[in-house]
Amino acid sequence: MKNLEICVAGAGLVGCVIARLLSDLGYRVSVYEKRGDSTNSGMSNGRSTHLVVSERGWKVFKSLGIEAVVESNAIKLKGRYIHKKDGSSFLQDYSSTGECLSAIHRTKLNEILLNLIKRQANISVYFGKGVHDIDFYDNVVYFDTGDQKKFDLIIGADGSNSVVRNLLVEFGKVQTEEIVEPFSYKEIPISRMEAQGLDSESMHAWPYGGNSFFSFPNMDGSHTGTLISSTRDFESLRKNLQSQVTYFDKLEFLKEFNESFFTKVLSSKVSTLRSIICSRYDYDGKVLLMGDAGHSMLPFLGQGMNSGLEDCSVFIDKVNRFGIKGAVEQFTKARKRDLDAVTMMSRDMFTELTCDLSSPEYIAMKNIEKRCSTLFPNEFQEAYRMIAFSCMPYSDVKTKINFQNKVVREFCESNGFRTDYSDSDIVNNLGKVLSEA
Repeated sequence: MKNLEICVAGAGLVGCVIARLLSDLGYRVSVYEKRGDSTNSGMSNGRSTHLVVSERGWKVFKSLGIEAVVESNAIKLKGRYIHKKDGSSFLQDYSSTGECLSAIHRTKLNEILLNLIKRQANISVYFGKGVHDIDFYDNVVYFDTGDQKKFDLIIGADGSNSVVRNLLVEFGKVQTEEIVEPFSYKEIPISRMEAQGLDSESMHAWPYGGNSFFSFPNMDGSHTGTLISSTRDFESLRKNLQSQVTYFDKLEFLKEFNESFFTKVLSSKVSTLRSIICSRYDYDGKVLLMGDAGHSMLPFLGQGMNSGLEDCSVFIDKVNRFGIKGAVEQFTKARKRDLDAVTMMSRDMFTELTCDLSSPEYIAMKNIEKRCSTLFPNEFQEAYRMIAFSCMPYSDVKTKINFQNKVVREFCESNGFRTDYSDSDIVNNLGKVLSEA
């Protein structure tokens, strides 16, 4: 069966990884990318979107033998620097045990992965060739270049605007739910000079609800910022000067950046925030959706890429056990519950990052969470540690977080969200509840 015709739509991160993993099993894979070859275009001078690599991603990179090269092109992030409206700031560690995330530019990571598949004899990569239509009866894929190809399996790894997914929806084999948030974002480049004074080992957050700002450090000392506002506010920027004055008054908390920052806000592209949930990811043992094509989520949890890479390792495990057709048929059952969970947790994290980070209640609860993880290491784990620094199934993570949050909130509410509890206070009040859970 190794002579199957396997087509992968999309030479992005997930498309490259699944192509390489299948080729390592001896399968012949053809990869089709509608855009040009990004490895010939160079980096975009620190302007491309940051991706956060956590444990699920590292697991895949280790299996591919590229952990070192990815690490050498990434920046270690120890936590979030929270900037309060009064001008003060403080660090919230990602993990009380010192674990760090790694941030890397999408373009650079895609370049590493493309080079990984280009040198494989049983992988053919075609650029400037996107999927236009699919005959799901006769297993024929038609390209926008006018040619066609028979397939035994086609994998849609063509992103949140997936053509493969949309064709499955038109064919009546997949249903989708699209959740469009009332907020949008603009990516704002921050020069090295503008970023002076910002810690270079942390993500920075100005969490002020409907007008929030985040920035990630780059290798050259600059930062890449993300400005969140209501879609209505961004639309008002186009109308007149008074609308711009009114809007920028709301961004008074960003006064530490110079005036060129606001010029960049006006010129930057607006992108919508949306989640896409699919009823299933497979059809008839011959079509499969992976990564953003099957589960597009908000970026605030940092699990979009990591969950997509985990898709690849789960699928390969099923291939080893059931063969290609069986693995496709098993995939939705294996992933649906977890991917729905991480999509919902990503939406929850949006509220946490924009509204909660600097609130006294949130800080008090995080303090108790951290101490509980030390006092009850077998019963309690920090929420973000489970998400980012483990491979625990997302659905189990969500269930555990919901329970722990309930316990911690009830404890903090009954004590006025204090932060001066002794260890014995916590043990006496929470020990029995956690041990019986």
